[in-house]
Amino acid sequence: MIRFTLSSERFDVIGEIDWHTFTSSRFRFSGTEVATKEFIPSRGFTGRKRVFTGPDGRSYRWDLNSRVVVLSRNNESQTELARSHRATLGIIGKKRKATLEVSPEVAHSMMDTVIMTFIYVEKLRMDNEEGSTNAGASASAAASASAAASAGAA
Repeated sequence: MIRFTLSSERFDVIGEIDWHTFTSSRFRFSGTEVATKEFIPSRGFTGRKRVFTGPDGRSYRWDLNSRVVVLSRNNESQTELARSHRATLGIIGKKRKATLEVSPEVAHSMMDTVIMTFIYVEKLRMDNEEGSTNAGASASAAASASAAASAGAA
């Protein structure tokens, strides 16, 4: 369940995401339930762009980059409206928590949708990053095993 802090003493549920592995996950918010593949389908050759229509009727796009996700208008202007910032440990530079920076251009009525879709695309990005790391580790282990087998055969 996704909760958005409205004050220091109160939480309100803005929506829910039912996560599914083999079928489309589902969003529930504003009295509606919809499959993520319908509400925020992937676009582009790599599928690292997610497009949705906001409550204002405009088209928006999340770009899932390797370390951040960026929300922009899905039109000629491609105006950036939100950007995630990863947490840093402070080894190089200042330590900071992960944040989502949202432009003042984003209407208050859009914030619930921005937060819901951000949580969804950030999880996709993190899952993809984890898969890439595991794939790289598996490939490296396979190469090492192959090299060891070749050396043993020689």
